[in-house]
Amino acid sequence: MMIRVSKPVCWLCVFLGLSACGPDFSSDSRSLDQEKWLYANPVNLTLEHADSATLGQLLLLLQVNDEYTMRNLWAEATLTHPSAPRKQVMTEFLLMDEQGKWHAERSLWGSYRFVAVMEDSVRLPAGQWQVQLKQMMRVDTLPGVESVGIGFRPYPGKS
Repeated sequence: MMIRVSKPVCWLCVFLGLSACGPDFSSDSRSLDQEKWLYANPVNLTLEHADSATLGQLLLLLQVNDEYTMRNLWAEATLTHPSAPRKQVMTEFLLMDEQGKWHAERSLWGSYRFVAVMEDSVRLPAGQWQVQLKQMMRVDTLPGVESVGIGFRPYPGKS
């Protein structure tokens, strides 16, 4: 018997789990049309961040299915804030080993979820950050990418 869980419910569970990391955890994500990430269609997100003194990690959140066949995925985040310099960060997700085995367990709904640290030991000024996420692969269309997101996870007890 297979249990079907909607994708918004699945992301809610991921974010609730990550929010257990601390009260200042913040994130935003989007489901992609037709489960494809086009190079020409960057994803625009808003990251609400409450405390400038908090030291933490900038995270990239990714959910893919079996239609995604590449071992990795390169993504770039451009963050803008009214009172801070523009920040650009690029990261690589290693999704599979050389034999094609996923680095994550398959969920009940058939997807694989990944969280990658884009930048470690970062302080972000408080306020609303506008974030643009772009896939930076050598192909225009990435099938099997269900959703992408950005998050900030503070280190416990560190300021």
